Amino acid sequence: MAASLISCFDDPASPLYGACHLMTEMGERLVERAREAGGIRPDANASDLFALISAAAWLREQVSEEQAERLLSIMLDGLQPTR
Repeated sequence: MAASLISCFDDPASPLYGACHLMTEMGERLVERAREAGGIRPDANASDLFALISAAAWLREQVSEEQAERLLSIMLDGLQPTR
């Protein structure tokens, strides 16, 4: 699914083109708000988050539930700003 979404991002003829760009714009706004609130590390952006979400979804289908939960926890910890 991730590959399908990525391919439509640069194809204006794709029915998903507008939705992909809108999702990216909204994601950037959310990340900016999270950064301002101190809830996410300053160098993270929406593209990073979308890639991590895709990776987490793919991983969930590849490993045990226990390992998937552990890896998700590591990923979320890594997104937190250093204090």
